[in-house]
Amino acid sequence: MEDAKTERKEIVSTLKAYQSTLDELKLQYEYVNNLSTREQAKFALKRADNLVTIEGWIEEENGSQFLQTIKNKFDELIVAKVHPLNQNDYKTVPTKLKNKAIVKPYEMITTMYGLPNYKEVDPTPFVMPFYWLFFGMMLGDLGYGLVLVVAALIPLKTFKLTESTKDTLKLVFSLGLSGVVWGAIYGSFFGFTIEWMQLIDLQSSVMEVMVLSLAIGMVHMGIAFGINTYLQIKDKNYAKAYADGLHWIIVLIGIAVAALGFLFPSLSALTNVGLGMILLSFIGMIIANIIDAKGISGLGTSLLGFLNAVSYFGDIISYSRLMALGLSGISIGAAFNIIVGQIPFIGRVTLGVVLFIVLHLFNMFLSLLTGGVHSLRLIFVEFFGKFYTGNGRPFKPLQINEKYVSIKKNQEVKE
Repeated sequence: MEDAKTERKEIVSTLKAYQSTLDELKLQYEYVNNLSTREQAKFALKRADNLVTIEGWIEEENGSQFLQTIKNKFDELIVAKVHPLNQNDYKTVPTKLKNKAIVKPYEMITTMYGLPNYKEVDPTPFVMPFYWLFFGMMLGDLGYGLVLVVAALIPLKTFKLTESTKDTLKLVFSLGLSGVVWGAIYGSFFGFTIEWMQLIDLQSSVMEVMVLSLAIGMVHMGIAFGINTYLQIKDKNYAKAYADGLHWIIVLIGIAVAALGFLFPSLSALTNVGLGMILLSFIGMIIANIIDAKGISGLGTSLLGFLNAVSYFGDIISYSRLMALGLSGISIGAAFNIIVGQIPFIGRVTLGVVLFIVLHLFNMFLSLLTGGVHSLRLIFVEFFGKFYTGNGRPFKPLQINEKYVSIKKNQEVKE
């Protein structure tokens, strides 16, 4: 063992001496990697004896600058043109997402499902607020949220990271803030109740939080149907826009109005108003499907619409997990605190501290896992399932690969 330790020290010392060689290898890697990229770009070339042609995609806002750069460098030796998109290009045009800094980290959630194609709407701006809300409600603990915030903030401020790693840590930081906010609302800090900041006592207000969760779900689904309506109108499918989109928005509003009449006796008249809205909307759906099918065959599509009503009712109920998982995490944390509290004082300040940390790390892991997975389910199934296909392909521009060497752009440098 002593010989092995000595040998290990010698190996480590030798490797340290090669640090300059490693830096050189990184530079060589960048050089060779970018040569490889240039060679791959040649697959887009067509070559004859006296002519070479190449085509590719470019962002619309960069088109004029690209043409000017080509003209400045090569004058009349090269002919360059930018062709606007047409209907035939929609199946092949790549997708590049562009979002504000606060939304950008959530692009990885969208891309997990699939990139939007050119005719679809980028759902990331809608994913961000709802995923943030869902995760926080299901985590529901101020302490766990602070752990996430600190765990993300330290490497962000300390290390030099790639853009993808930064986005991941920014996502963790954002979700940690959600846990902090909802933990403060529930008054939960590592399973302990902080009454002075508690706005909602989740354990005694289960039905109220359940109603809140279902209301959030109806708004979430309503936005999905609204996007579907917009996309159908954009394609001039007006009957489909009503049958598959606007109709369900009216139904959701009708359910909300009827629920108000049921919950508040003074507003009991609203129950009949809500039910009337639902009935009239279904009649409109049948008419719209007949118009879309240009015949009585639209009744078959309408029957599927009635079956979808059962499915969508199940989707609304599935938002109850926002309450259930938050309650379970808080209750388990409180139960762990009771267990540690049963240990005698001397053991509590020694072994109890270790047990407290281990148990809460376990509960935090479960809360993070369930919060992350079930938030994804609510986004992917209940939301994306109403309007989104996600069958786009990524935009891959010809550019310098920067794995080890970062190149900063200098706007003063001219071509």
